[in-house]
Amino acid sequence: QFSILDGLTTKVNLYKSRFSSDYSEWQDPRNSRGQGDTGKAIRRNRLWDRNLLEWTANYTKAFGSAEEHKVDAIVGYSWENNLYADQKSEATNFAVGSMGADNIQSGNLLKIGNVTSSRNEYKLISLFARAHYSFKERYMITATVRRDGSSKFGANHKWGTFPSVSAAWGISQESFMKDTKWINDLKLRAGYGITGNQDGLRPYKSLDLYSASGTYYNNGSWPTAFRPSQNANPNLKWEQTAMLNIGLDFTLFNSR
Repeated sequence: QFSILDGLTTKVNLYKSRFSSDYSEWQDPRNSRGQGDTGKAIRRNRLWDRNLLEWTANYTKAFGSAEEHKVDAIVGYSWENNLYADQKSEATNFAVGSMGADNIQSGNLLKIGNVTSSRNEYKLISLFARAHYSFKERYMITATVRRDGSSKFGANHKWGTFPSVSAAWGISQESFMKDTKWINDLKLRAGYGITGNQDGLRPYKSLDLYSASGTYYNNGSWPTAFRPSQNANPNLKWEQTAMLNIGLDFTLFNSR
């Protein structure tokens, strides 16, 4: 974090996380689950990776004869990348099972589908800004806007804009309330905003996808055939939720 000018600071956050899982299973031919397969071995490895960069600049200033005006503003940029990878191997019919899943290649029977791997990845880029102004802690207004882009969505709607605005009136700060001793704090507030959501949506839902579907004959061999499993949806877009809040906050009787 750096202080550039009086009231102006900038900050950069870098974040990296990695979670990995290594799974091993061995069903010995001498037990009931492994007996029918003459031994069964499974190895599975999974990886979750997340990288995040966030930059913000914050400006805070109080001015006026008694510093009755206060301004607080922030602008920022964030970049996020998420990756998931998976690999699984399974074999049966072991002549020698002393090493179990640590020697999975010694299994004599490997069926189609017993070795699989997958990988998916998505990115999120955000630009955001917020400004807050207050006068004598009596009148307050806040406005925010976000511009978010996600690789999960279709070509026509990868970006979404999500604004909000709120205002508050500190009624208890008014001169006509100074003799009302039983009210310690009274504030009227209202706000309206739109938020966007991409959670719950898997990557690549907007793209043409193909999956294996049987085999076909080609020059004496039977290679795997593929067929379309998902149509493209260029209009897949952000889920949006709009919300209106109106509230009255109060504290009474010496904050009881």
